[in-house]
Amino acid sequence: MKILVTGADGFIGSHLTEALVRAGHDVRALVLYNSFNSYGWLDSCDEDVKGKFDVFAGDVRDPNGVRTAMQGCKAVLHLAALIAIPYSYHSPDTYVDTNIKGTLNVLQAARRSTERHALCRSLRTTHFRGSRRIQRLRSRLISLRCRSTAPSAHRS
Repeated sequence: MKILVTGADGFIGSHLTEALVRAGHDVRALVLYNSFNSYGWLDSCDEDVKGKFDVFAGDVRDPNGVRTAMQGCKAVLHLAALIAIPYSYHSPDTYVDTNIKGTLNVLQAARRSTERHALCRSLRTTHFRGSRRIQRLRSRLISLRCRSTAPSAHRS
């Protein structure tokens, strides 16, 4: 089965990518594009899995890129996120764009896909609970998550 792993360049995502390859899955690793052509933790993955997965350099904040990365994948394991909490206090928009809107982009791409599976995993709690904008986005994400993972979900 072809599986998209977002955040595959991170610590957990890279180890998940390795485990999926070893389990015989066809993996597409979505890594954050950078001009150094670095794939983060995947650069130091074990030799037995190197070259056995596709790397898609992009950004979950880009809905078109997410849709493109998801093409042909039957499942999505969404781990992409910004995690440095102190930085989020003085640059909250960066976190909203990546962690919330990025997740929304993954869910919407899954909803529009001909495939039926999307799994979102949050490793941290959301720290912007007081914002009305965040509450609206959170409500929309929950609604989309329920619809995109339902077996009879309508695809538009």
